[in-house]
Amino acid sequence: SRLGDLINWNVITGTKGKSTTAYYVRYILNDWLRAQDRNECAILSSIDNYDGKVSEESHITTPEVLELYQHFENAHESGISHLVMEASSQALKYGRVRGITFDVGAFLNIGSATQVGRIAAKVNYWISYFLADRVIEYAKDRCKLITFGSHESDTVSCRHVEKHEDGLYFTVVSPKYNGEFSITMPGLFNISNALAAMAICMALDVPEEYVR
Repeated sequence: SRLGDLINWNVITGTKGKSTTAYYVRYILNDWLRAQDRNECAILSSIDNYDGKVSEESHITTPEVLELYQHFENAHESGISHLVMEASSQALKYGRVRGITFDVGAFLNIGSATQVGRIAAKVNYWISYFLADRVIEYAKDRCKLITFGSHESDTVSCRHVEKHEDGLYFTVVSPKYNGEFSITMPGLFNISNALAAMAICMALDVPEEYVR
């Protein structure tokens, strides 16, 4: 589609962590885009919506179809190149995102079959080994698959975690980002969300300095 050719679509789904991961990705992308004198990315989330024309508090995680496509059109007309959005289980169940081909799809929790992005899909091994294996088996021949988690076999792998007064420090091994990273948000689950954001940004070829 015309919009699909001009906007890089990034969708995040799961039962927990969508908003945190979406905003990790948004802030990384905004830093990267600003460095290139490009417009900041759009976001559709359970917290707020921004599409270049509309900036508002959200009343639903994933808008209904007509509203959703209006946000897409607004982003396109505003010269926005990247859009990050959350897809709720309800949105997937009732087809609100049916027909959209996402460039990157990130799965934080897996409970049922969902759409898989055409470029990259991520599966969080920390959630459900059985369902993750099923999704990986389905996705591996259909897209570039990136996994993230605490296993050495993961594409974006967390090898070591330390808790300090100023936050959590963790060591990452991946094809693009390596070494020690940190977040100030408490909770090991937020390391998982950070790894998801890193996996998404790796698929988008974002340089490490902006991820840090």
